[in-house]
Amino acid sequence: MDPGELDRRRKVVDVMLSAHARLRDRYHRRALAADLAMFGGSTILCATVFVDPQLIASTSLGLTGARVLLGVISVLIFFLSIIGLLFEWKEAAGRHGRAAVVLGDLKAKGRLLAAGAQSGSETEEFVRSYDSLMTTFPPIPDDQFVKLKAYHRRKVELSQAIDRNPNAPVFVLRLRLRFEGIAAAFRATSSRSVKGD
Repeated sequence: MDPGELDRRRKVVDVMLSAHARLRDRYHRRALAADLAMFGGSTILCATVFVDPQLIASTSLGLTGARVLLGVISVLIFFLSIIGLLFEWKEAAGRHGRAAVVLGDLKAKGRLLAAGAQSGSETEEFVRSYDSLMTTFPPIPDDQFVKLKAYHRRKVELSQAIDRNPNAPVFVLRLRLRFEGIAAAFRATSSRSVKGD
């Protein structure tokens, strides 16, 4: 196989690995937040069983206000359970997590190929795995692909900046890269507008 095509496939695997790992983490956080909110609300509702009604009446809410508050909490818990069923965040996190594991293995094989540590048959196996696996992964939503690709590039640049400046705080390096990227985008825009004039 042409080395340029092999390198392109390795880069695609790298970008897809970052994208699926990011989506896995995002959906996991959403599912966890919904679960914690439901468990927290359910705990509050269960705890009210043991509260003396006279104690509730003596608060600023009063009995009527407490009933309304408990009703609102009940509705929110029901709404969160419906959202969890509709969006299936746990299942989506699992699908993207499995894709990230497989892509991680494929990336490791591609790294060995790039280092010249593998034979021609292993190159063919990498290409076969690439061709067969890339169609089995959950799709990356079109409206998120560009953002996920940008996230991958930022991650690579941040990793390189950490290698060059291991003693600098990561948030400082991230800010510096962000400002440099914005400045470079403005310079590119202004130079194009000057050429257009």
